[in-house]
Amino acid sequence: MIGSFVAEGGHLAAIMQPFELVCIFGAAIGAFIVSNPTSTLKKTMQTFPKIVKGGGYTKEKYLVLIALLYQLLKKARKEGMMALEADVDAPESSPVFQKYEHV
Repeated sequence: MIGSFVAEGGHLAAIMQPFELVCIFGAAIGAFIVSNPTSTLKKTMQTFPKIVKGGGYTKEKYLVLIALLYQLLKKARKEGMMALEADVDAPESSPVFQKYEHV
C-alpha cells in the first residue's frame, strides 16, 4: 500500500501522523484496561519489563540449536525418521543430545 502510494506521487509525510498514533494506542490501552480484571492487569505489569528487555536468547544459543537440528535432520536422512525415536524418547541418554546439553 505504501509503495503504491509513493509510486503515484504521494508524500510519506502525509501518512505519518504522530497524534493519530497516540490516539490509537491510547484507545487500545484504555480498552485493554477496561476489559480485563485487576489480576490480569497486575500480571501484565509484572511481565512487561521482561517483554521489553528480551528473553535472554543470544546468537550463540541460536547457533547451538541450529547445530542440534542439523544433526537430527542428518540422522533422519541417513537412517530414517524412526531412528530419531530413541533420541527423542530419552534425550538424556542420546549421544546426539549429549553434545548439546544446554539446549
